[in-house]
Amino acid sequence: TLTTTFPNSFLGAQLRTIAKLIAARATLNFRRQIFFCGIGGFDTHGDQATEQPPLLQQLSQGLNAFYNATVELNVANNVTA
Repeated sequence: TLTTTFPNSFLGAQLRTIAKLIAARATLNFRRQIFFCGIGGFDTHGDQATEQPPLLQQLSQGLNAFYNATVELNVANNVTA
């Protein structure tokens, strides 16, 4: 059971799923896993001042939660984001 709270965002949901798969690695008999996730919207052109701050906040909150989950799972030193 993963107790880390993830943000309620598109990226947060992806990272939560990845953390759950990492948690199930022994059950799935996986030694090495590679995952891809992402968010769009960074190609803001002239609207960077208004559109990028919420995107960067979503990225920061999602990666913070994901790191906390890797610490909880005792794999933080074995995970690269």
